[in-house]
Amino acid sequence: MGTRRSGNRSYRAGVAVAVATGFSLVWSNLAVGIIGNEANPANWMFAGVLAVAVIGSVIARFRARGMGMVLVATAISQALVAVIALITNLGNIWYLTAAWMLLWLSSAALFLRASKQRPTPNSSPSSGLSARTQSMAALCKKPDESRAFSYARRLESCGTEGIATLEAAAAKSFGKPAHTLLAGPMREGIGHNAPA
Repeated sequence: MGTRRSGNRSYRAGVAVAVATGFSLVWSNLAVGIIGNEANPANWMFAGVLAVAVIGSVIARFRARGMGMVLVATAISQALVAVIALITNLGNIWYLTAAWMLLWLSSAALFLRASKQRPTPNSSPSSGLSARTQSMAALCKKPDESRAFSYARRLESCGTEGIATLEAAAAKSFGKPAHTLLAGPMREGIGHNAPA
């Protein structure tokens, strides 16, 4: 799912590194155990590390900047497990912890880099919009395309309810009545009956 969220290579690489790191953590823990043997209940602390990554990713809604922050938190939780193991004399696992922290932080850096990259030149602000939304935004013909697309998205999402409120917002935002922004077929398509 994460790789579908973006065509950005840094994002995809971040997903790949995070998934590989999580897999290696689970595999190492189940195969031989990181703290003691695989039956040692202290190994359940690593489930908490993975929970930070999974729950945090869902909360961040898989957005690049949020994923970067989540993976920094995951690296910190990985370090906390090593500190707890050291304090409670369960063993010295710093060498493994350092490797996993490096991988978590590498993935975080890739996500943060992805959040700063601009879209490719051949992608437009309208990519991913329905044809109806693109038509509505094109009719706005204002220099500030992002506001026009924002208005068109809101209008498309509200259906026939709330149209009057959005029309007032459009008049305020674009300096002319909303019915002049929408052509005949579009007005009929959304249930707008104001004269053009």
